[in-house]
Amino acid sequence: LADKIFDSKQLRNKDFRPLVTKALAALEESAEREKYEPRQYIRVTENYNELAKDDAKFFEQSLPFARRAFELAPRRQGVYQLLAFTLSGLGRFDEAVEVMRKSVALEPKVYKPYYHLGLNAALASQSPQYINTPRGEEYKKEALQALERAMELGRSNDYLFFSDSDVQNL
Repeated sequence: LADKIFDSKQLRNKDFRPLVTKALAALEESAEREKYEPRQYIRVTENYNELAKDDAKFFEQSLPFARRAFELAPRRQGVYQLLAFTLSGLGRFDEAVEVMRKSVALEPKVYKPYYHLGLNAALASQSPQYINTPRGEEYKKEALQALERAMELGRSNDYLFFSDSDVQNL
């Protein structure tokens, strides 16, 4: 049910909120029952992050599931991206950038971790605590370098640089 709601793009539809609440509770219960299966935690995280696009409070609910998925699958770059997205949504940009730096280090020949590092560093550079500061300028420089590297790798591997999901998550 949760997958159908998510896939049909109805998760954020306010008319479906009671159904969404029940589906998320079932997803959480499923994750707890299969506590060593990262996909369950990923599904919960994705759903909460989607809801957080309308109401940032859902990032708080997402974070423990993102962290658990990360613990269970420390070599899956997609989990790093989910965790970084959640952390950025909470305004924890330093942590989000660090997560993406580690993701890049896992496999430096893949464009997507650089892309997400660039996005998170750009967000950090524009956060109120860093805007117009030396640290903000460092983040801005890192963002540009990461995005340039993502484009290089994407072109060299015949990848489309922006996918539909990338655009939706901006």
